Amino acid sequence: MIRCLIVISFLFLSSAVYSQIISSVSLSRDSIVIGDELEIYIELKSSKDVHNVKINYSSFDSIQIISDESVSDVAPDYAEIEFVTDNFDNNQPLNFKFEQGLYAYKDTLKARVWDTGILNIPHPIIKSGDASLRVDLLEYPFLFVSIPPNVVNPDTSSLILPIKDIIRENKNITDYLWLGYTLLAILAIALLFWIIRFRKKVVQTELPEEVSLPAHLTALDKLNALDNKKLWQKGNIKEFQSELTYIIREYIEARYNLPALESTSDEILNQLKTEAELGTSLLEELKHVLQIADLIKFAKAEPPEDIHQQFLSKAFEFVRHTKTQMTAEEELLIRKEYEGYLKKLSEFKIKNL
Repeated sequence: MIRCLIVISFLFLSSAVYSQIISSVSLSRDSIVIGDELEIYIELKSSKDVHNVKINYSSFDSIQIISDESVSDVAPDYAEIEFVTDNFDNNQPLNFKFEQGLYAYKDTLKARVWDTGILNIPHPIIKSGDASLRVDLLEYPFLFVSIPPNVVNPDTSSLILPIKDIIRENKNITDYLWLGYTLLAILAIALLFWIIRFRKKVVQTELPEEVSLPAHLTALDKLNALDNKKLWQKGNIKEFQSELTYIIREYIEARYNLPALESTSDEILNQLKTEAELGTSLLEELKHVLQIADLIKFAKAEPPEDIHQQFLSKAFEFVRHTKTQMTAEEELLIRKEYEGYLKKLSEFKIKNL
C-alpha cells in the first residue's frame, strides 16, 4: 500500500513539473503544380500557459527532395522554395491564446516551390528558457510537386556525346593579338592622363531642363528593340522572357506608380485589379504572360516556340490599351523635345569632362 502511494505521488509530481507542447504542421494542399502558391499551417498547443517560448524557422531553409533511399552515394537534393511571407520573426516570444480548454499558437506561411518531386515538410524549431518544457511532434506532411501538363521538359540525355581528344593547332598571328590590345590600352590610358593633366578648363554651362518620354513611348521603343534582337530565335529563351517581363513591369511601375519591379506576379495583378481598374480579359492575358515567364525563368520549362511571339504581341497590345491618351502629333512633338534634350545633355557632359 505504501509503494502504491509513492508511485502515485511521483506521477503527480512529474505532471506538475513538466510542461508539454504539441507541434503540428499541415498544408493547404498535398499536391501542387510547380510555381503555385502553397500555405503551410503551424499550430502549437499546450494544456498549460507557457511563457518565453520562441519559434525558429531555420529548418525550412533546406527542405530535402525525397529520392531513392537505395542510392546511398548520391548527395541529397534540396528544393528551391520562395517564401512570400514576411513573418519569420525568431526573436519575439510567442503569444499563446486560450481556446477550447487549451493554450494555442497558430501561424501561416506562404511559399512557392520551384522544384518537382516529393518533399517532406519539417517542423519549426521550438525554443524555451524552461528546461522542463517537452515538445512532441506530430506527423511530417508530404507534398507532391509536379510540372503543368501543357509544359514539356526536353530529354537532354540523348545530347550527351562521347569525349573526343583535344585537337592541337599551330599558333598564328591571332594568338598574339593580346599584345596589340595591351599596347592600345596603355596608349589610351596615357592619352587620357595627358588630357586630364594638360587640357584647358572649360566654363561649365547650365544643365538643360530634363525632358522625359511618356511611359508607353519608352515601353514601345524597348519592345521594338527586343524584337529586333531575335533572342528566342537564337535559342536565348530565358534572356528573352526576362527582358520582356522586365519591360512590362517597368512600364506598369511608371504608368501606374506601383512598385512592380519589386513585387511578385500575383501582387502586380492584384494591385492592377484594385487600383488601375483594368478589364478582366486584359488582366487574364497579362497573368498568362507573367506566369509562363516565371516558369521559364525559375523552373527551366520549355514551352512551344510560337508562344514567344504571342507574348511579345500581347505586351504591345497591353501597352497600347493602357497608355496615356495622346494624339500622334503630340507624341511626335514630345519625341522631338526629348531628342533635343538628349543632344543638349550630351554637349553639356562633353564640355564638363
